[in-house]
Amino acid sequence: MALYNNNAGLISSDGLSWSPITTPTVTTFLQEIVYGASNYVAVSSSSPDLVYSTNGTSWTKQTTGFQHTGIQFGNSTFVSIVRIVTGK
Repeated sequence: MALYNNNAGLISSDGLSWSPITTPTVTTFLQEIVYGASNYVAVSSSSPDLVYSTNGTSWTKQTTGFQHTGIQFGNSTFVSIVRIVTGK
């Protein structure tokens, strides 16, 4: 899977033949995607949005309230690193 716009990407089952996909529009580019537990999850580092999918073609947007700087999957758990911005 490859993401190339804030709501578009490509998916392939063999790495040779690619089909376009559309994700829900987020406020900035999706920058990182991870797969685990039969789910794809993609985050944007300067937006509180993430998107997730069970099949890679139908996506749901979730606004979390945090700016994600990365996401990983391990030990049956998704872990997102977030940046907390506070006022002065």
